[in-house]
Parts: sequence; C-alpha cells; structure tokens
Amino acid sequence: MRFLLTGRARWAALGVVAVVLLGVVAVAALAGTRTSARAKRLSAPTCSIAKVAGGWGQSLTGTLIGIGPYAAVWRSSVDKQGKVSGTQTSSLNGSTTTATITGTLRVNADCTGTMRVFLSDQSGSLLSGEDWTTVFANHATEMQAVMTSLRLASGKIVPTSVTLNASKIT
Repeated sequence: MRFLLTGRARWAALGVVAVVLLGVVAVAALAGTRTSARAKRLSAPTCSIAKVAGGWGQSLTGTLIGIGPYAAVWRSSVDKQGKVSGTQTSSLNGSTTTATITGTLRVNADCTGTMRVFLSDQSGSLLSGEDWTTVFANHATEMQAVMTSLRLASGKIVPTSVTLNASKIT
C-alpha cells in the first residue's frame, strides 16, 4: 500500500512538518538560553563585604624566611564595613604567643580581595602588620589567602611563605 499526497494535501503536510520543526528548534533554543543564563549565574561568583561579614576561624601555616616555621589559628569577625577584629594564637620556632587582631578587608565582586591586619600584644603594643591577598569560595563561606607582606613593629620587612585557610563559623 502506497500513501502519496498530491496537490494541496502535500503542501499542507509540508507546512505542518515545517511548523513542527520550527517549534522544536525554538524550544531547543529557549532551553539552551535558559540553561546558558542559569549556568552563567551559577558559575559567576558574586561576593561583597556584606556577604562575607560574620565570624571566621582561620588556620595559618608557613615559614617566616630566615626566622623559622610559623603556624597560627585566628578567631576573627568581619563587620559590614570591612573592619576585622579578633585574636590569634601563634607558634614561631616553637614559641607560642597570643595577639589581638585589628584591620580591614576589601572584597571584590569576583570573590577576590585584600586584607590588612595589625597584631598587638596583650598590652596593646604593635607587633606586626600583614597584607594578604584573598579569595572566597563555596558561596563566600571559605577563604584562602597568601601573606604578601609582613612588617615588624621595628619596621623590618620579613619575607614569608604563609597561607591561610578559613571557614565562616557564624
């Protein structure tokens, strides 16, 4: 049995096929656009100081070059203006000290940033100033950083190889 369309019926059938194909292409294009827009939203991190404000627990490890191995833990808070405050317990060549942390944090929309902190002893005397380059991950609940400069209270600049890993705790 042979089914053949002739004349108007053939053109009508071709029109229906064309409309169906156009509909499929349009739906696929819209789905691709939605997926693409959603993928961009999911893959493009957006951060702000307000988003990272809160309490943080940090762990620092590395070397103060020419001095010795260094490790520390911080408990700090960042407010919505970028002010950093907290405490640090550190070990340098096996000698442990506690310090007060004050400073500022700047956060860019791409989740990178910079942090400048000052460490003071229990009497309030300045011990050092540190600069950090930061990056935030996991919806701004994690921070990794590398110390880019360390200046002692005496003014001496100490080369470092120190990294920081942090988790938001409040």
